[in-house]
Amino acid sequence: MLWTTNDLDFLEEQVQSPRDIAILRHKLLEDNGIGFAAKFVPLLQQVVDAWLDSLRKKASRVVEEKKEELVGTTAFSVYKTIETNTLSRVLTVHVACAQKDPILSEELGLQGSHVILSKLIRCDSTTWRDEEDRDAVMELQDLACEIASSSSSFPLRVAPVVNLQERLPLCISFSDNNTNAHKVFIQQVTSRQSAQEDVGFVLWPSAVALSQWLIENPTVLQNCKSILELGAGCGLVGLLASQLLLQQQQQKHDDDVTTTMILTDFNPVVLDNLQLNIELNGVNNTTAKKLDFYDQTGDRDYWVDSDSIEQRQDQVDLILAADMICQPSDAVAAANSIHDALKKGGRAIVVCADGKHRFGVDCFLDECRRVGGLVVETSSVTANTESMHLAAGYVEGMSLTMFTIEKV
Repeated sequence: MLWTTNDLDFLEEQVQSPRDIAILRHKLLEDNGIGFAAKFVPLLQQVVDAWLDSLRKKASRVVEEKKEELVGTTAFSVYKTIETNTLSRVLTVHVACAQKDPILSEELGLQGSHVILSKLIRCDSTTWRDEEDRDAVMELQDLACEIASSSSSFPLRVAPVVNLQERLPLCISFSDNNTNAHKVFIQQVTSRQSAQEDVGFVLWPSAVALSQWLIENPTVLQNCKSILELGAGCGLVGLLASQLLLQQQQQKHDDDVTTTMILTDFNPVVLDNLQLNIELNGVNNTTAKKLDFYDQTGDRDYWVDSDSIEQRQDQVDLILAADMICQPSDAVAAANSIHDALKKGGRAIVVCADGKHRFGVDCFLDECRRVGGLVVETSSVTANTESMHLAAGYVEGMSLTMFTIEKV
């Protein structure tokens, strides 16, 4: 069933945040097998047609009454009409979708919303002599232009949108020891990987495994003032940790105790996607910063963000990392990064697929020893969760290794 103007109250409530929109998109496909855009664009078409039709009817009445002027009369008032108010509400919903969910914004354009909006943008507001009428039309056009400016290409041609399920953010669910459900939404980068530097575009198995371990061992986060995810990629581990920290804070009823969560990567596309995922999960204790492994030297008491005005960044209490080693040189750089970014007395928890699946992991233990000051213990780790199958490159029976690193 398509949406009508009777659904506007519901829609306005459901587009308050990127997370709300993601939940709605998931629910629509699960319940009805239909995407948001397929239900919304007909509503947009309906209200734009109703608005234009109301203008034509008002103009016709003015002609029939043999008015000398077709504008600036009470009969031809625009700003007071139900049609104008309804169109404004629908456009505001569209603006929220366009600004808070780039993937949905594209789907709406491909479904035909850009063609409809183009008609509205081309409407000549100078036709109305009355200032309030001109302002009403221009306000509608401003909303349409906000949507247009949110699109990387406007107007998009109408085209079928396939694989809607694959375009949704992944919904990774975990249950803790008290059966509390934790959901993390992960938007992967939709552009194609073209180089080794693009590994952060997708979710990897070790991130799921480390996240499950955090659910089972949440005390590792306690008493940490600052936590950093190294080579965060899509950010699953850090985002889940942020949720757990906020939960711990609520349980203690102590709003004054805050922990800074920093998600780091070096690829600018990945960093942009990390920011999107932070907003998607509504974790206000979390930031994304650039940390390039190869900018760290392994002999400093700070880490370097080469894009920041103040490049020296404070060391943290806890480092989390998953699948951040893809070649031997990464093992060297990762060990250097852990040394520089971790406080003395701090801990790093690193999970990687073993050497059968990731080049360079076999070197990591020796590189940590080379740096000095890092005491490392290793153990195998498994993740008994269906979410492992959502990760790229997952193989049944995959061997994963956890490195627990203390800085002394």
